[in-house]
Amino acid sequence: KPTVWDLDYEIHQLDVAVRIMNYFFYFTTAIAMLTSFFSLAASMLANVYEQTKEIGILRALGLNKFLIYRVYIYEAFSVVLSASLLGLIIGTAIGWTMTAQQILFSQLPLPLIFPWEIVLIILGLSGLCAILSSFGPIVQVMNRPIVAIMRMLS
Repeated sequence: KPTVWDLDYEIHQLDVAVRIMNYFFYFTTAIAMLTSFFSLAASMLANVYEQTKEIGILRALGLNKFLIYRVYIYEAFSVVLSASLLGLIIGTAIGWTMTAQQILFSQLPLPLIFPWEIVLIILGLSGLCAILSSFGPIVQVMNRPIVAIMRMLS
């Protein structure tokens, strides 16, 4: 009994499954970044309040508020980005190892596909997390007069 096999239908089904899995991974990445945001926000709050005297000294020396904002945003961005890239490197190494193992067992040429979309999501969310987590604490300190900043944690 002859049967008809439609390759286009099979490929479409695989594309739908891959698209659903990609959306799941995007969602998981966003949740991981949201979780790290809360950790970073607590860390930046403690960091800014520990350095209030240094902030007051920099303000007394005439440093612009915008430059102090930038320093703390850059600090938060470097923390989030370094942690994200370290996780990305470890995940890529594990993915490469698993792909090599599957190739070894199945003897099929399976390509390792690097998730560039997730890297872009990580970069964008890293910047957003850095700005949001550091901007609140530094604005609270910077809105005070220089003398009040110097007296905060004397």
